[in-house]
Amino acid sequence: MRRVKGSALLVVAVFSVTGCSGYRTGVLPNSEIHASEKSAAVQVGQRARITLVSGRVVEGQVQRVSSEEIVVGKVGNYGFEEYSVAADEISVLEVEGGSSGDKAIGMAGLIVVAGIGLLLVAVSTIDVPSD
Repeated sequence: MRRVKGSALLVVAVFSVTGCSGYRTGVLPNSEIHASEKSAAVQVGQRARITLVSGRVVEGQVQRVSSEEIVVGKVGNYGFEEYSVAADEISVLEVEGGSSGDKAIGMAGLIVVAGIGLLLVAVSTIDVPSD
């Protein structure tokens, strides 16, 4: 029974850290929409997911970005493909990743979870003599 409780605790701890990196609202640089705490200015190299006004979704790594357009690229059926999207065609712009503070908190959480996991493994292997 003790081993099951330890395993369950480890699973819960691991899943609690997995939400550290995901998509959040992005804005084009020098655009009229200013970045808030929950949004980020899009930068070259980030992964982006763009929902167009038509409903089509384009995903890829940001190659170029300006206040008028964003160019994302990804490996497709015919090699590396780039998609250029004008600012007025964008319905929703999301970028992957968090701030450096979020990454530091995520790494600290991962270290804590790993420490708890090692502790649980060590405790579960100790033989307790019965009276």
